[in-house]
Amino acid sequence: MELLEIKEAETFTPINVKFNSDFRGDGEYYEIKFEISKDDYNKNNLEYNEESYYDMLIECKYKETKDENTYICIRRVSEMYNEELFEKIRELDL
Repeated sequence: MELLEIKEAETFTPINVKFNSDFRGDGEYYEIKFEISKDDYNKNNLEYNEESYYDMLIECKYKETKDENTYICIRRVSEMYNEELFEKIRELDL
């Protein structure tokens, strides 16, 4: 949870972590998908976009509403944008 800047969340539920290569072949990224209550999201001061966007040169943080109390969050981390975080996720050996 620390890698996602979440200090405390009773409702944090990981959904999946996957590794992808850019379809152009010029980048790699990890995608982390998880559920979190809207209350825990706000308590941790998370700031995810409500619209999906994708750019290998930046880090993507996207959320969608699952129901009235829960978000599904997706965070993509590219090696080009945040090498330190990318390596920490790689070291988890998921």
